[in-house]
Amino acid sequence: ADAEGIPFVESSAFADLAVADFIDMIHLNEQGRPRYTRDLARASHLAARGFWEASEDGPLPGLPWQASFGRKSGPAPGLGADTDAVLREVLGLADAEIARLRESGALG
Repeated sequence: ADAEGIPFVESSAFADLAVADFIDMIHLNEQGRPRYTRDLARASHLAARGFWEASEDGPLPGLPWQASFGRKSGPAPGLGADTDAVLREVLGLADAEIARLRESGALG
């Protein structure tokens, strides 16, 4: 080990490794898991599985389900902001029925 306690590693032991493979390897702990959360974004096994999805803010973990609407990002809607859309599009209620529910106080 050198003065900082970092073990010396012979470069010949890694001569056949590609640079990307060496970088992946040094970011893993003894169990082969990434050392730091930030290293997950560089983990080749996750990239090979298509785990990450591109976004404006950087890679995001893939969703554990398939959805027709895709990923939504940004702040969550306020309480009740999507009530009419859910009643109309999911439950199939007509505008008159929604208005009647609202007038009765059922929707808060």
